[in-house]
Amino acid sequence: MGLFQKPLLRRWATTKKLDETWGPDKRREYIQTYLKSVNLDQGVTGSDSFDGYQQRRFRQIEDFLDYKDDKGNLILKGRHWEELKNDHPPHTQAVKDAVKDALEDTDELTDALTQFNNDFARINAGLKAGEIDPRQLPGILHVAKLDAKKAIEQHHTHAKHELEAKFNDPTPPPNGFKDKLKASMNLTDDAQVAKVKKEMLDTLDKKYKAELAEFENSVNKGITDIQTAIQREHDRISYLAGLLSLTDKNTSARRKAIQDLYDEHRRQNPDAYNDPVSLLTNPPTGDASLKGVRPDKLKLIHSITGIPITNENGTFHMQLPAWWQDPLYHNSRHQNVDYDIQNLAEAVRACGYDKIIMSVSCDNPDDAREYGRKMYEACINAGFDPDNITITVNGEKFTKKEGLKQGKDNEHPGLFQGFSDRWEKTEQRAKKLKEEREQFGKEPEGLDLQKCKNTLQELRTTPAPTHTGPII
Repeated sequence: MGLFQKPLLRRWATTKKLDETWGPDKRREYIQTYLKSVNLDQGVTGSDSFDGYQQRRFRQIEDFLDYKDDKGNLILKGRHWEELKNDHPPHTQAVKDAVKDALEDTDELTDALTQFNNDFARINAGLKAGEIDPRQLPGILHVAKLDAKKAIEQHHTHAKHELEAKFNDPTPPPNGFKDKLKASMNLTDDAQVAKVKKEMLDTLDKKYKAELAEFENSVNKGITDIQTAIQREHDRISYLAGLLSLTDKNTSARRKAIQDLYDEHRRQNPDAYNDPVSLLTNPPTGDASLKGVRPDKLKLIHSITGIPITNENGTFHMQLPAWWQDPLYHNSRHQNVDYDIQNLAEAVRACGYDKIIMSVSCDNPDDAREYGRKMYEACINAGFDPDNITITVNGEKFTKKEGLKQGKDNEHPGLFQGFSDRWEKTEQRAKKLKEEREQFGKEPEGLDLQKCKNTLQELRTTPAPTHTGPII
């Protein structure tokens, strides 16, 4: 390790170039600058969630009779329920008609279904046209979900009330609902009718809760999927923007490599672009200058310090100079090793990978382990989940479950054994990044909720864009 890794000089060591290139504030700045380069043209899934609920919910007496538990056993069983399956004219049909009437769609439910489907269609059209701010998207989707959920809950309350009203029908015998039910099910007294009523209402509740959960899970999955897509786009754009921000002897080569990918994509997707963008002669415009630029197609790129990074089928390789080959590289107060290892981790993350294996080979075992620690820290900073990181040091594998913190034995110590402060700091960093990602996808509350409601309402009243070409 270099001169400024020595205890007496470590206080003057710096990694400020990382903050200037891929620090949290710079990442937010990049996303704001290149907002229209974000590609979410795949749209949001879950648009059929409400339709699915409507298809599965109880609508008639047969739905009650056919409903089974998780083990495949009928919920409503016994002699009386078997009797209801048989036809007892005209009583059975009267019961069926009454139950169907109680469970009918209300105008409010129908309107909510139409609104939900229109919301998703409008959102997906807006994503293809690049008119929706991706940072607002999870909140907007949650509002659409909450509106639909409220309508579903209100309809269930209404249906349950209507079904109870059938049992309380004041029509005198023998034409009341209870009379028809007794005749259809061979019930002999009001106690049996009360038992049937309770079983039906309980079953209706059970089915409703299961289907409401299925509806929410379906929509939430769509929100999670689009949130993941947004994060991947943020990683992609932050990496490319960071490369473009570097000013050194390799600046022109980096810009040309990215410009070539942009031009290639533009030729293949002419309808996705309005005006040409030149990264070589103009600074980034904040429009769509990184649209379609895939980092995995950059087969060769120069790192922060100028070291070549090659990419062959998703395997990235970088050769750090030995201390005697480049003394200034290792002995500068700028921690060049940190810069380049972070650069490597950012490159892998930008290509859309959720898991990473970083390997180092070094003759000096102590230096090799230090490289390994820096690699793990870089992977965390790049946004990888700790459980998805594998570090290999001279052939020895380290993961969070095995080897990173504690080793197998004295001969195989943990990679961070003796470096508890660094381990705890890295763990806190990973926890903070995870909380930020989870917060991004949470249901909005308070003022944020109202802001999302206003945004969705504005979207509802704005005509859909006519542009249907790919935004890639």
